[in-house]
Amino acid sequence: QEARYEQLLAIGSIEEDRIKGNHYVEYFHYEPVFNIKGLTGREIHADANAVKMVAKEFGLSDDDIQEGLDHYEPGEGRGKFIYDNKGNIFIDDTYNANPESVRASVNAMISQFPEKKKIAIIGEIAENSTKLIEKLFNELEQKSTENCVIINAQDLGIEDIKSIIDKELEKETVILLKASRKAQLENLLKHYI
Repeated sequence: QEARYEQLLAIGSIEEDRIKGNHYVEYFHYEPVFNIKGLTGREIHADANAVKMVAKEFGLSDDDIQEGLDHYEPGEGRGKFIYDNKGNIFIDDTYNANPESVRASVNAMISQFPEKKKIAIIGEIAENSTKLIEKLFNELEQKSTENCVIINAQDLGIEDIKSIIDKELEKETVILLKASRKAQLENLLKHYI
């Protein structure tokens, strides 16, 4: 956030006196301004709006920016959608995890797929305090519904997680895999794809 703030100040797209501490990001629009592939939420759209502001400084039009975004493919573990032959969507967001990124990914999945059954598998979140992780799972527990199952897989092995997915999986389910690299949660994909 600090780098984004400095960048936007440097190109004169925001006024310093309209910014209060770290809350400057709330000044940006979170609404989708472009079509973006993969898992998208308010954080991704805030980044896209920052990109738009910089691109405008370089003279690009909205059409030019969208054309560039149309060629963008999320990298492995970066919110990439992977489809199986049953209409299920696996969201590979396994590159890294911290409480904020987990929260953002779960919220994005819920808002992006409101009508579909959803399963969020949250694996190990490395290098974070137990207290922050407990707070995160208390918050996520409140988002768990019949249509959205959130699994704390911090201490589960791949086979245990696979069993949970198999039990919950229905046709056209969205499955979010979110964890730190150490958990190697992406290895689950080979069982389904």
